[in-house]
Amino acid sequence: MKRFLIPTVLAPLVLALGAVLLTFLFHIPLASMDEYVSALKYKMRGEQRADTNIVIVYVDNDAIKELGYPLRRNFYALMVQALAELKTKAAGIDLVFENASLEYPEYDQLLQHTMATAKNVVLASYFDSLGHEQAKKVNDLVEELELLDKFHFPQVGNVNLHGAGLHLPQSAFVQAASGVAHANVQGKSGLPLFVSYGRGVVPSFSFELLRHFCDAGREDVAF
Repeated sequence: MKRFLIPTVLAPLVLALGAVLLTFLFHIPLASMDEYVSALKYKMRGEQRADTNIVIVYVDNDAIKELGYPLRRNFYALMVQALAELKTKAAGIDLVFENASLEYPEYDQLLQHTMATAKNVVLASYFDSLGHEQAKKVNDLVEELELLDKFHFPQVGNVNLHGAGLHLPQSAFVQAASGVAHANVQGKSGLPLFVSYGRGVVPSFSFELLRHFCDAGREDVAF
């Protein structure tokens, strides 16, 4: 009898705890539940050493005082060239070079040439807004976007998040860069992996850098 006493006593308690857990889970929004599970996963995993393959170049106020603001685009060209000489697999510039430099157009040409030669640069873009309904207004930029191979991921479908008002780098930079990605943050969920825009798909900035690092083609990405 004693062997069966503990399971008999614990069974109602286990069922009660399970019911409470299910009630708790069903009353949490899916996004919050995902954040909770992710936080729990990382807590159980514990701290890990940072990957030294990733380097972030941060231009602080002291550097800006020395170099001037805004930084001239020959500075970015020199950085891209230096990273290319170091055999860097992917270099991301988290800036949107939306407008041409009227004061120093030759620096635009230099940066364009350097990016085209390096073949590893990912540039940033951003949307005015993100939503789950596709924008009704279709402009020339959407049609232009559909023609660019940088936003053609043939195995990526059913992207339910749509963008409106895409701000791209100037056309010459888009053509010269190896990739262009969005840098939008949506609430607490972070960077959406993909955002639909017309019939094109814009990847997140971090994902596009990872794709370049892994030498994966756009046709190799399935989602």
